[in-house]
Amino acid sequence: MAMGFTGYLLPFDQRAYWASVVGVNINAGGPLIGPYLSDFLRGGPEFGATTLSRFYAIHMLLIPGLMAALIASICTW
Repeated sequence: MAMGFTGYLLPFDQRAYWASVVGVNINAGGPLIGPYLSDFLRGGPEFGATTLSRFYAIHMLLIPGLMAALIASICTW
């Protein structure tokens, strides 16, 4: 699900842009860490190049790394 959410913005067309705006705003409504998470995902007060680079880094580095670590921890258990 996280791969789908972060990968949807990567074409950076109008549909992807507005879908990501809605998704990040939904995250902003969460208790306690919601506003901080939405600011982190946006990379500032507005969507732009920083947002695109963060979504790309999360999509290509962070999530696959976490998946590999989870698989490795399960296989060695």
